Amino acid sequence: QTHVQRLSKGEKVRLALASVSVLNPDWLILDESLSSLDADSRLTVIGKLEQLRDTGRGILIITHSVALADEVKGVKIAVEKGGNMLVG
Repeated sequence: QTHVQRLSKGEKVRLALASVSVLNPDWLILDESLSSLDADSRLTVIGKLEQLRDTGRGILIITHSVALADEVKGVKIAVEKGGNMLVG
């Protein structure tokens, strides 16, 4: 049995994602949840998110990282200083 405190950051994010996914929500909202992950963990989590998206769930990822946003498929909305929004 592994204590949650002993899990890596990536393992904690995957555990949280799995825990929430069991509830079958229409939307998942992740606020800076991926920004501190290493590249391998981030790719694993993004793959799981894309699988969930393919089942019809909406996924909103909030991040300050343009590079991270570019790794995720889907519509992107950027909010600039002053509140201007760019959709792409």
